[in-house]
Formats: sequence, structure tokens, C-alpha cells
Amino acid sequence: MISVIKLSNGETLIADITYKDDTKLTVSEPLKLDFIQHFGGPAMITTFWVPFEKEKISVDISMQHVIMSNEVPKETQEFYYKSLVNVRGEMEPETEETMKERVKQAMKKIYSSNTFPHTVH
Repeated sequence: MISVIKLSNGETLIADITYKDDTKLTVSEPLKLDFIQHFGGPAMITTFWVPFEKEKISVDISMQHVIMSNEVPKETQEFYYKSLVNVRGEMEPETEETMKERVKQAMKKIYSSNTFPHTVH
């Protein structure tokens, strides 16, 4: 379950909680969550919690360091998944397919247009 986790050192994480008991919390793919002012309003940004981590990781956190954890709403889950893609520098499959379709449509327009003044090689 994708959750926001507040730690005793002041950090806020967003991660997939894969295990929880009275002594520890196990999270997968944790991102550090910060809140900033952007264009006069609040915004959330994410960064690596474990620097330079490009692989999927799982971390055990002692419950002594957890102030609270709470499952996030669907919109925030979508933000988390998009953040993972952005932080890792990957391209979302839908975006790649959408881009391919746009290029295909643009090429059709070029080749079928009688007003195109020169040859495309």
C-alpha cells in the first residue's frame, strides 16, 4: 500500500509499505517527499531517499523512528508512480506509445499534403 511516512528526524517519505508490525516497517522504492511554494501555492516534489539508487530497493525502518504512516489517496498514488518514473529518468510506456502515434500522424500529414513544397527524404 502506497503511504506517506513521517520519520522522527523530520523527513517525510512516500513508499510502498510491504510489511508492518510493532517493531519495523518495510518499505519498497522509498522517495523523499518535500513540500515547497510554487507559483504562490503549495507543491510536492520527490527525490531519492537513498542517493543514487536506480534499482528497486526495500528498506526496514525501526518503528522507533516512525511518527506516523498513512495510506494515500488514488491521486497521490498516481503522483508517486509518475515520480518514480521521473526520478529514474525512464519513459512511461503510454508516453512512448503516444509519442509514436503523434509522429505517425505528423508523417501522414506531411506525405498526404498537396501543399508541402518540397520532397522529404
